[in-house]
Amino acid sequence: MSSFFLMLPFEFIYRILDHLDDEALIFSARNVCKRLNLILDTYYPYQVIRNIMIDSLFSDDESQILDALSEYQRIINQKSRQLDIQIITLDVVSRLVQLLTSENDKFQKKALRILLNVTGGSSKQTKYVVDAGTVPILIQLMQSPNEITQEDAIWMLSNIAGDNKNYRDFVLDHGILEPLLNVLSDDTCTLTMLEVATWCLSNLCRFDSPSVDFPKIPSIIPILSRLLQNNTDTRILRGVCYIIRKLIQQSNKLISTVIENSVIPRLIPSIIPILSRLLQNNTDTRILRGVCYIIRKLIQQSNKLISTVIENSVIPRLVTLLEHTVEVIRLSALTVIKEILGGNDQEKQMVLDDDGFLPHLSMLFDVDRTQINENLCDVIVNITAGTESQIQAVIDADIFPRMIQFLYLDADKIKERVACTIRNSTRFSSTQTEYFVGQGAIPLLFDLLRSSETKIIEIVLEGLQNILGWGVAESKQMQNSNPYTMLIKELNELDKVEELRSHRDNEVAARARHIIETYFDIR
Repeated sequence: MSSFFLMLPFEFIYRILDHLDDEALIFSARNVCKRLNLILDTYYPYQVIRNIMIDSLFSDDESQILDALSEYQRIINQKSRQLDIQIITLDVVSRLVQLLTSENDKFQKKALRILLNVTGGSSKQTKYVVDAGTVPILIQLMQSPNEITQEDAIWMLSNIAGDNKNYRDFVLDHGILEPLLNVLSDDTCTLTMLEVATWCLSNLCRFDSPSVDFPKIPSIIPILSRLLQNNTDTRILRGVCYIIRKLIQQSNKLISTVIENSVIPRLIPSIIPILSRLLQNNTDTRILRGVCYIIRKLIQQSNKLISTVIENSVIPRLVTLLEHTVEVIRLSALTVIKEILGGNDQEKQMVLDDDGFLPHLSMLFDVDRTQINENLCDVIVNITAGTESQIQAVIDADIFPRMIQFLYLDADKIKERVACTIRNSTRFSSTQTEYFVGQGAIPLLFDLLRSSETKIIEIVLEGLQNILGWGVAESKQMQNSNPYTMLIKELNELDKVEELRSHRDNEVAARARHIIETYFDIR
């Protein structure tokens, strides 16, 4: 505003204001500057407008109240303009809240709509509404048989909860969640009502600290799942996805609940192809690492996703990433492949059918890095848990001798993986068993019996049972002694198995007795 205008006497400015209509006085003249505000406060027409509205609102005459509400509603609906704090005062808000409980349906609807617009304004105006005791009344109105009243009440509570963390908690403490979930569960709800209710629930999940009551989560997730499955409305879908994300951020334990309620199948068809494109078309290490992490976490939560990942041509790209110059990318690709190989035999085979996979895998055995070593061994364990031909692929790639070398580098963490590989690989044929025995499997297994971990001991005994069993078959065919029994006796290690007959774990003790009594005839 020009300094010339500010210097004009009050009377001159009054003359100028005389040419403004009521709306311009309320919205355009107010809050321009302090001096103009002082002049407005003494300007009679402005006082009349304000006082008439306030007097009418507080009148006992129903027609005057209705006129005042209509005027407030007309003024406040000018959403493009800032609401005049002089028009909506704390007293006015308190009166409007009082009218929310009126038996006059028109009073209730108009007062609710005005307050709804107030909570869509500044935090100061929202504070007026909360301080006037509106929240408990709104919770009751959520259960109104009138759909418009119900929708406006939910919308207003959403505005309040979205203003700040304290108001969000305040709304939750007054019991919004149960009636809100009832609305979201109602199959007869209109699309508009679902949109508002979804938005309200998303505001209850806002801010960093815990929001929605965790004991009630099991009842929330199925509702969100149904909304996700049965809707095409973008606002509802966006709101539901936001809510699920915020809930999972508060607790990873909720991931399993989300999956159990069939949320993932609705999301995956759109997610996996996007991840595949990102993997194919990017060289940025942060993107590659991030995509690998997401795919790995998805598979870890549900093996059913492996086939979807494979169908989107992810494997060839992962295989090429095994020779990436950056170690963390090699590790990221390897961990995803490990999870895929944890799937069924058909899914394992689709990885092995990639001509570059085993050669690239062999190259990684030259890298002395603990994390890569462990994941490499996990990959071999997963492959050998498959079919006879899949075990043969490991044998043909001459990978096992290189795997054994890891025992000297990081024995404690590799022991179980080596034991699993031997156990898995001696299940199907005497030929494959003979190969692993030739690679020193029996001395390795007895060495691993020194472990204090029951799980490792049990796996070792399973491996020994497999080997000795094939020895029996071979001895019958050759009409000779069991070659593997003789080898164990030559090692002078049988006492380790004998000692395990009194092991504290019943299954370990039973396996040890079976080996001693069946293959060495010791009672």
